[in-house]
Amino acid sequence: MPFVALMCPAAISLAIYRKRREYKPGVIDSIAAYLIFVLVINLLTMCTTVYLLRVYDSMQSFMEGFVFFTKYVIIATVFALIIPSLYDLFTRYFKISFDDKVKSDRNDKK
Repeated sequence: MPFVALMCPAAISLAIYRKRREYKPGVIDSIAAYLIFVLVINLLTMCTTVYLLRVYDSMQSFMEGFVFFTKYVIIATVFALIIPSLYDLFTRYFKISFDDKVKSDRNDKK
């Protein structure tokens, strides 16, 4: 049960992420996106369970109980639905670009 709770919400998030892209990302990009989604979703979910649900003991022992497992999966699924939308908002309003000054200097010297 713990692996289902940790890995499945990220698969939902990855499916939404791939559906919204104009291009289809390759295998390496999909794996990297999946691992990032796993990390972010579980980090946010664990912070939520610690600070809102007040679960301070080992997550492994609580994951084996059905009630906590259900709460964890619901919270993680909510984050899985929200994170691709936040990513799209961020990429729409913020652009990051890098200039290669060394290459342009070499062309100017010729």
